[in-house]
Amino acid sequence: MIIINGSLAGNKNGQWKGGKHKNSLGYTIVCIPYNSPFTSMRKGGHDNCILEHRFVMANYLSRCLEPWEIVHHINGKKNDNRIENLEIVSNSKHLTITKLMKRIKELEEENRKLKCSLISEHSLNVNSY
Repeated sequence: MIIINGSLAGNKNGQWKGGKHKNSLGYTIVCIPYNSPFTSMRKGGHDNCILEHRFVMANYLSRCLEPWEIVHHINGKKNDNRIENLEIVSNSKHLTITKLMKRIKELEEENRKLKCSLISEHSLNVNSY
């Protein structure tokens, strides 16, 4: 039994929800055992939780990740933490990828609006005969 600050910890606590939750940015956070070799990867604080995609990559590499190593989701889905969807990239490459993905989303939205506009314009022209 693990007791922290007078409370039961982990799956012994009545508030336990499986050791996973989403943070405010949409990334999955996982709780790891207090004796895990990956505890040095924690972001700080007293909890034993780390970002799941970093944990998956660290397990795959069998080593802790350095703070400057960025784990990128190839398909852009923050909750797809399969190893085949993850890659380590430099900060500059990650910034470039992020900017390009944002621009792609903007262009897709613009394209969708143009298609809707063309469809409604076409139906107006067809109905006026």
